Amino acid sequence: EREDQARDGDAEREALRAEVAQLRAERDARPAREAIRGELRQRDEALAARDAAVAERDATVAERDRVVRERDLLRRELEERDATAQGAARRREQALEERDRARADLQDAQERAAERERQRAQERIDAMRGEVAAAEEERDRALVEPAGVVAPPVRAPRRHATQSARADWAARTAAILAVLVLLLLAITFLKAIA
Repeated sequence: EREDQARDGDAEREALRAEVAQLRAERDARPAREAIRGELRQRDEALAARDAAVAERDATVAERDRVVRERDLLRRELEERDATAQGAARRREQALEERDRARADLQDAQERAAERERQRAQERIDAMRGEVAAAEEERDRALVEPAGVVAPPVRAPRRHATQSARADWAARTAAILAVLVLLLLAITFLKAIA
């Protein structure tokens, strides 16, 4: 019996030793588990930080893309405005050139019209002078010749020389006024059709 009790006591002691050893192993393993949990926490935090950085990077890339699109749109608008402004400048230059050509043509036309009118007036004045000279000559002949007697033509003193000069100046003045009136009419007409 003592042997059985001793065996039972040994077995009990062995069981207690085994239980104590297991408890000690569990106790010793606790810090390792805590360390693993800490590492897992750090890993999760690192993953969360990485995900946040990736999300921030994606947001930054999206913002950059939006800004690039906006920049490209503004650049296209600016290029279109430049093209429109250049077209307007070209049209303005063409209009100015056409205006200058029209002014030059008008000036030439006015000068030609004035020259033609001056020549016509001079021709009329010359014709009038010829008619006046012929009339004076005939008058002088009629005054010198007695009725039915033919005498050589003698020029009587020109009593009407002053009146003739005045008539010449009056005719010239009238011709100049006529030229001016025609010029004004031509200018008014050209302005009306321009």
